[in-house]
Amino acid sequence: MFIYKQPSIEPIRTLEPNEEVILAGNNPSKNGWIAINSPIPGFVRAKDLKFCQQTVIVRPNPTQSLCREVIYKGNDGIAVRSRPNINSSRLGLVSYGVKVRLINRPPQEQFFQDSQGREWARITYPVNGWMSNGSRATGDQNLVVCSN
Repeated sequence: MFIYKQPSIEPIRTLEPNEEVILAGNNPSKNGWIAINSPIPGFVRAKDLKFCQQTVIVRPNPTQSLCREVIYKGNDGIAVRSRPNINSSRLGLVSYGVKVRLINRPPQEQFFQDSQGREWARITYPVNGWMSNGSRATGDQNLVVCSN
């Protein structure tokens, strides 16, 4: 099974057997494609999906104070990792314009600065994990507070 950048014949990533995806919506389009947010944003054939063993409730509209929008414009997006470390396992990917939700904890538990000065944001949506928010020292920033 493959993920496509848009409903087309050119895949951008292969899905492993039984790999879970997070849907961007609940309704497939007329031609059988459905948008996904994770492991990377794209489209899959709805007929190739099956229900997960566990039911996971994902709230589609992050609350204002916890909502952040990805402003990083790199081609590959930003990896969401299991720990705030560039060498930890990759759980998914978020790209420009995607809205993420910070963990509902005090700010000192939402963000972490590593020894290289990279700030990490702990998110729960669309993937549960850690993503780089850039570097305070250089002024680089990958997230902004959602505007709506």
